[in-house]
Amino acid sequence: MELLTGLLLDEQMVFVHDNPTITTSVIFALKLLLRPFQYPHVLVSVLPSALLCQVECIVPFVMGISRRQFAEIVGEEDDFSQDEIYQGRTWVFLDKQKIDWSEYWRGEEVTGWYECFAAETKDDFAQFSKLTF
Repeated sequence: MELLTGLLLDEQMVFVHDNPTITTSVIFALKLLLRPFQYPHVLVSVLPSALLCQVECIVPFVMGISRRQFAEIVGEEDDFSQDEIYQGRTWVFLDKQKIDWSEYWRGEEVTGWYECFAAETKDDFAQFSKLTF
């Protein structure tokens, strides 16, 4: 649920795994879960090494990279959590099943947002699902 909230709040999300098939599957599954909404921003399921600098862009995005590419971005240091590029994005480590949220998500203003949204829109979605097109 938190990943969907991150997509709806225009987070910069980077998915990290060595298998591009897994990264692609997870990213497109999340995109499908947004229905009836659409993700209007940059979505790159497997980022080529030549475009690795795009992780530093300031627009909302969802990108998939490998562990090797992650090491190129943040370096080989032990404590990369202080790195500016690392702090400004949400990192989803699929192999470790770990999410490291950006600085924005660590604030109190986002806590529980998705629960309120789900409760307030439950009836709206029920009515929407009854419509025929």
